[in-house]
Amino acid sequence: MAGQSVMLVGSRPNPCKPPNVHALFSLRIHLEQREADRMIKGSCCCRAVKFELLAEPSMMGTCHCSRCRKVGASTFVFVKRNDLKWIDGKEHVALFQQGSPYKYGRCFCKICGTSLGEILSEEDSFPIAANALDGELALENRFHEFVAEKPAWYAICDDAKQFEGHPTPS
Repeated sequence: MAGQSVMLVGSRPNPCKPPNVHALFSLRIHLEQREADRMIKGSCCCRAVKFELLAEPSMMGTCHCSRCRKVGASTFVFVKRNDLKWIDGKEHVALFQQGSPYKYGRCFCKICGTSLGEILSEEDSFPIAANALDGELALENRFHEFVAEKPAWYAICDDAKQFEGHPTPS
């Protein structure tokens, strides 16, 4: 075992021997890759808008109101503002603010029109369109809101709670 060192249990590394830089570099790359694999990437159709979520969204819901259906944002996920990391193209996001009775605006890509939910919100938590996420989620739909406005041709095929309007705490 010439050229190899043996470390006994309970012994300390030799402070005079330089650390194995290759092993430390490999470990760093491995840890960075694991972190990147946990991030959820999102984008618009033309890829001008790109973002990442640093944590899984808290829940998923589906809105059946005519406005959400028309802007293509019926299914959405709730994210925390601090978990949203802009990669590119925030300047390509436009906000459509409809008047009363609607309180919240809807964002979309200025170039391709992809619906992005409330991605420019200043709230601590807000919905973004699930269709803007590039990968899979470990979430299932937890509720349907505004089912009274649901068109007859759309069948709800899951067991998620249904609400005539906005969900009420249960």
